[in-house]
Amino acid sequence: MAERIGIFKGRSALYNKLILKVLTEAFSEGKRLKEWELAKRIQKKLDKGENWYIEAQRIYSVLIRKNGRLRDLENKWYVQCEIKEEDGRKVRYWFPTPKGLIATLILDSNLIDDVANSPFWESKEFKKGLAKEVKKYKKTTRKGHVPVKVSPKSLKKLASQFVESFKDKEKLRNLMKDVKYLIDKGFQLDLMGETDFPLMIQLTPTIKEMQKKLAVNFMNK
Repeated sequence: MAERIGIFKGRSALYNKLILKVLTEAFSEGKRLKEWELAKRIQKKLDKGENWYIEAQRIYSVLIRKNGRLRDLENKWYVQCEIKEEDGRKVRYWFPTPKGLIATLILDSNLIDDVANSPFWESKEFKKGLAKEVKKYKKTTRKGHVPVKVSPKSLKKLASQFVESFKDKEKLRNLMKDVKYLIDKGFQLDLMGETDFPLMIQLTPTIKEMQKKLAVNFMNK
């Protein structure tokens, strides 16, 4: 199934897989990674017996250059970064989005327990970020830029349910099944953004039911 996800195809597939896997592992530890930290972790996985520093520099270049791997994955909403100012300069801390986590788990389901048990879910940092995303979605909804409009009250409930799906191992497995179902039916994960991905997940049971009804109607003709 992973090979049907756009970012896991072609020449960039290896780096995309490594970036998401490393960021997901860090997420499971409750960490976000600077670009150099990410490069070093990837180097360890790719270790070819060469000078580790030179190899890590090469990886770092692939990550941060214009139209590099991080920018591409960020544009497709698989990863995000938080910018902090340190010693007078801006430093980016990278982490996987919910879509990025799911894509990684489809790639390697052995990480399910680690993701579900991540201390990050209970952190103030995460809760603050979630509130910010809900607020952003409300603005987007008012402008009519999303396919389905949801009331503010329902939106908070949906956001809470969505997060709970990641914190419970069985719910997370079911969430993966729903995403696999969507991919199998032709939905392009690469094209799902921060507003429509959670909604599509919530609507999956409805989509399944509609498909069953269509199949029954077709058979009865």
